Amino acid sequence: MIKTISLPCSGKVDIPYLLKAFETGADGVAIVTCKKNECRHFEGNLRAHKRAEAVEGLLEEIGLAAGRMAVFECGKQDAGAVLGEIKQFIGRVRELPPTNARTGAANKQESQAA
Repeated sequence: MIKTISLPCSGKVDIPYLLKAFETGADGVAIVTCKKNECRHFEGNLRAHKRAEAVEGLLEEIGLAAGRMAVFECGKQDAGAVLGEIKQFIGRVRELPPTNARTGAANKQESQAA
């Protein structure tokens, strides 16, 4: 399942919000920003990049495979190309093992039954 959330600026995405997506079962998160130096909200796209990098680092620290976070820059004429990149990202995420947030409950029940 793919869920889309619209924000006025990618810079509004914060680290707890991104982590919450993984806590609730997301296997991957993609952020679409405007191109560098084209942000109407000063440096919102740069903040989104930095926050995505921080979340990727946190995911690696807790043992989730790298590659679950992605940031795509989209200019006015780039929508088709970015859509292709997003489809590739979805394919890569589907090849990763599911996050423990979704499978953890089943594993806990199995260990309690044993």
